[in-house]
Amino acid sequence: MKLGDIDRFNIINNPEVLRHLYNKSPLGIAIFNMKGNLIQANRNFRDIWNLYSPSELFKINILQHIEIPSLKLKKLKNKEEINFNTGISLREFEKKSQIKINKYGKK
Repeated sequence: MKLGDIDRFNIINNPEVLRHLYNKSPLGIAIFNMKGNLIQANRNFRDIWNLYSPSELFKINILQHIEIPSLKLKKLKNKEEINFNTGISLREFEKKSQIKINKYGKK
């Protein structure tokens, strides 16, 4: 391991840096528990999806609203690390979650 690798590792594992990235990221970031329930979302996630009330936010379950390939889902349920990309339109999400949002996240 090179010195630069160690520096990157220390930066990434620094709680202050992670908190700053979470709070200041232009991307919407959501954190889910092992059951797929949303437990926390940054401001941009809430702004993008226009979900502000706890009752709306905590309805989101990634395992119910996002299609995850069965092999990846099995690994996830076994608490194994997975990597995959997926996309869902706001309309598709609205239909699956029954949370009313419009095309641009505004009700």
